[in-house]
Amino acid sequence: MKNRDTCSFASLCVLRKAKSGVLSSPLCAKQSRHLSPLSDLLEDKIMNYPDWLKPYVLGAVSGAALATVVGFTWGGWVTGGDARQMSETMSDDKVIAALVPVCVAKASADLNRAAKLETIRGVSSYQQREALMEAGWATMPGTEIPNRDLAQACVKALEPELS
Repeated sequence: MKNRDTCSFASLCVLRKAKSGVLSSPLCAKQSRHLSPLSDLLEDKIMNYPDWLKPYVLGAVSGAALATVVGFTWGGWVTGGDARQMSETMSDDKVIAALVPVCVAKASADLNRAAKLETIRGVSSYQQREALMEAGWATMPGTEIPNRDLAQACVKALEPELS
C-alpha cells in the first residue's frame, strides 16, 4: 500500500516538475504530500476503499450499461419524445380510420358520383388522392381544406369501385 501511494504521488510530482525542468524522485512525492492538506484529505477519505469493492462496482456499472443497451435496442424502451411521436401518429391514424366511412358516405351521396369516379379512375394511381380531394369527398364537415391522409384512406376504401 505504501509503494502504491509513493508511485502515484511520484508521478504527480514528475508532472508538476516536468514543466519547471527539475527532475523528481520519490522523495519529492513525500514532500509534495506533506505540503498539500487537501491531498491528504482526499487520500484518507475518498481514495481509500476496500479491494473487494472494485469488482462489485465494476460489475454494477457494466450491468447498468448492458441493461440500458439491451433495453433500448431489444427491450422496447423508448424516450419520451419517441413515445409522444408514436402516440400522435396512432391517434391520427385512428381518427382517419374513423372518418373513412364519412368519406365513403359522401362519395355515395354525391349526385355527380359516376363522373367523379371516372375522373379518379382516369388518372394515375399516385394522382388519385389529388383527384379525390378535388372531388370534395375528403373535406370533412366544419373544415374548408381536404385532408390528404383521409383522401388516401378513402381511395383505398373505394378501390373496388375504381378498378
